[in-house]
Amino acid sequence: MFLRKIFIDRDPGLFRHVLAFMRSMRFNLEEVLSSGVSLSALRDEAEYYGIASLVDKIGYHLNSQSDTGCGGILYSGSLNPGTNYMQT
Repeated sequence: MFLRKIFIDRDPGLFRHVLAFMRSMRFNLEEVLSSGVSLSALRDEAEYYGIASLVDKIGYHLNSQSDTGCGGILYSGSLNPGTNYMQT
């Protein structure tokens, strides 16, 4: 049997999070953000390695950050149908 070494020239700061996900299948958003890693860069790294489940998890967090429309505050509530909220 031949043993081959594979050299991958990628960012070790990003790979650390990719490897942690591959080991546990859990995505720790707080750890990633506290390390200063960009979520979009980490998503690109996950796409490079073809880890669709990690791409999906990061994409979910990226979408929830960009869809706020309230200055970074997520809205949680409901509106009553048929109510005119635009009355002046």
